[in-house]
Amino acid sequence: MKANPLKLTTAILLVFAFVATAQATDTVQTETIQNKFNVINLKKETFGAEVNKCIPAISVDSPLLKDSIKDFPSNAITTYRSSGVASVFVAHRTTGLCLKLSPGKHPIFAAEAFIETVNPVGVPQNVVDDWYKRIAATIAQKGSAKIAYVFDNGNAFFVNYSVESDSPCQLMYSLQFKEAGTWESEKLDSKFTHASLSNISETKRNKQSIKHHPLLHRGS
Repeated sequence: MKANPLKLTTAILLVFAFVATAQATDTVQTETIQNKFNVINLKKETFGAEVNKCIPAISVDSPLLKDSIKDFPSNAITTYRSSGVASVFVAHRTTGLCLKLSPGKHPIFAAEAFIETVNPVGVPQNVVDDWYKRIAATIAQKGSAKIAYVFDNGNAFFVNYSVESDSPCQLMYSLQFKEAGTWESEKLDSKFTHASLSNISETKRNKQSIKHHPLLHRGS
């Protein structure tokens, strides 16, 4: 029995269209990334309602929330999540954050999440914010980002950012210096350069390049 070439072509086109649509859906545009998070001022009497608003699958009366409310406020960074829900709730002391996830289940960070990680020195803040938004959009799409800060002499600092699916609020990073002429052929997600770029700073916590909460720079 011979296959109908028209039907095969149609099937291939349908599969291609499905893949293309899925890829487009998983893309988070830089323009949709915020400069700052919408932070929630937590109170004991409204704690459960705030978690439930972010993650409806977690009932206000659930034992998990009752324990959290009993211990409120807590110095521990606590993350609440439910399978199939495109957001996680993070609580630390009296600060709450409903962190949205992309279709690929990666966190959609605001630009400020990258403060006190690896940061360019001397560059105007509005420029830096735009750079951070591009990094955030890349992480939202694939869970990691490899970028380079390039100086006028061609030397560069490479930064690798990544998040793990089971800890979407925890931002990991590494820094590596590259001399001019040794790195240009490497594949990067973004390359940033500016005439005012004078140095790169790196923040470590307990000798680790990890930001356990995207709002730690606020003291939250």
